[in-house]
Amino acid sequence: MPQENLNPTPLEKVTEMRNEFERVIRTPSTLRLQQTFTDRVIEETQSAWVRKTEIDQLVNDNAADGIRIYFGVHTQETDTSNLNKSLKGKLTVILVATKNTGSGAPTPETSADILLPGLSAPLPGEPVNFIGMAGDKIPLCPPIC
Repeated sequence: MPQENLNPTPLEKVTEMRNEFERVIRTPSTLRLQQTFTDRVIEETQSAWVRKTEIDQLVNDNAADGIRIYFGVHTQETDTSNLNKSLKGKLTVILVATKNTGSGAPTPETSADILLPGLSAPLPGEPVNFIGMAGDKIPLCPPIC
């Protein structure tokens, strides 16, 4: 029987994994961020949140059959008016629509990222369109918890 990609996970296991992330990744990274960005109050990312409608739009705009989740780090200031809310240097997740390139059900090995080079994100006020693009600027906690 093939293993499912998304399995039900009980609260106790989720708590155990979150505690281990806090110990191994988040706490040491927060210390590094505080040494690097001395001009602001900064903590490493604890979580990210995405509306179902945005996930649906990412999938639908790309006629996708899956989503790959990458980890990344913001490389630019995202809020120059309030550096304490800027995400520069912080861990983030990047959602990328995928399409199965094999026969049968999609798997991580047979799914290709749907990313097209040379595209620019829509300007503020323009309709949101994810065709050939990933989902980023996901609300991160902290600062938005």
